[in-house]
Amino acid sequence: MNTDTSINRSTVQNCYAVKVRSQGEGRVAHALRQKGHQVLLPGYVQCRRYSDRVKKVPCALFPGYVFVRMDEGALLSVVSTFGVHYVVGFGSKLEPLPEHEAKAVEVLCEANDQNDQCEPCEIFTVGQRAMIIEGLFSGLVGVLQKVQDQTKVVISIDSLQKAVRISLPSSSFRIL
Repeated sequence: MNTDTSINRSTVQNCYAVKVRSQGEGRVAHALRQKGHQVLLPGYVQCRRYSDRVKKVPCALFPGYVFVRMDEGALLSVVSTFGVHYVVGFGSKLEPLPEHEAKAVEVLCEANDQNDQCEPCEIFTVGQRAMIIEGLFSGLVGVLQKVQDQTKVVISIDSLQKAVRISLPSSSFRIL
């Protein structure tokens, strides 16, 4: 992903999440940069498997969003950009990202340029029901549990009042 993370700390503006057209993050980011906006677009490289090859494809780390540092006066310029749906807020009030989250987005942009350790994932909450979607246990449904900083899926056999805890990577299940 193309990122612009050079920030003049003396004129730091609020950072806003901008909802954009599906798979249009790169084009919108380019158009906003041409208008003079400071755009953050963290990305990662996804390996897509085809029948005859594996291809590395650049993707947005937060699909459907770009981040823009701006004053509220620049809102019209941003929302009038082709592919922009809206700037995230509550009702008619714009809501900037908290500064610690904006800093996290900046660091993710910088990390993207140096390595491939980042990838998007769902936020899991202990107690949620999840279905295992790959591997030997595919199709089983259980409840998420946290044990010593590891996410586990608990599969219960209610008629026996027994349960089994399975350790799986978070990519192996989805929330129901």
